[in-house]
Amino acid sequence: MDQLDSNGKHYSLFTRDGTTRLVWRFADEGVMVEDDALRVMRSSRWVRIPFEAIVSITLSSNVVGRSAPIGQCTVQLSNGTRIIVGNGNDQGLADGRRDGPYRQFIADFHERLIESGDAPHIKLVTGFSKARIAVLVTALTAGAALFVALPLLLLVITRDLKTLGILVGGALLLWPALRIAKANQPGIYSPTNPPDFID
Repeated sequence: MDQLDSNGKHYSLFTRDGTTRLVWRFADEGVMVEDDALRVMRSSRWVRIPFEAIVSITLSSNVVGRSAPIGQCTVQLSNGTRIIVGNGNDQGLADGRRDGPYRQFIADFHERLIESGDAPHIKLVTGFSKARIAVLVTALTAGAALFVALPLLLLVITRDLKTLGILVGGALLLWPALRIAKANQPGIYSPTNPPDFID
């Protein structure tokens, strides 16, 4: 860890390390892009990550309920750690105020990777892994059978309009997961054209 002594461009975006744990509020706010490194705030101190330590970058999105998409830039390092930068607020929800800075960060980050010559050595990935997409599609299929197909069958058999409410509720319940699956198909991208996951 080192103190900030850089003239890189600063972005007021929250970051996390990608470990699964319950957090009420994100505290680490601050990302900086330099000519040959990324700096992120960790426990009130700046941590410098040289581009040469980056193994892969994954751009994806997530949705919480019916909120706007939350963009995620996951930076995988050679030591196995991850840094996730997003457009969410301190509670992890999209509120629109960080969409512009997030897009600027993504553009700036990739431009600096190209200029530094490190871009060809970094795997640039979009969406979820094939395994994660397979699990999501399986869950969506089971959910569609349980929350859409079954109420539809009951509606046809019983002609009871109460089942129509269950059908609509089931469709609304599945809609966010369907949006996530559609937006996060696995792929690769060019550093000259990083995709926008918060449209």
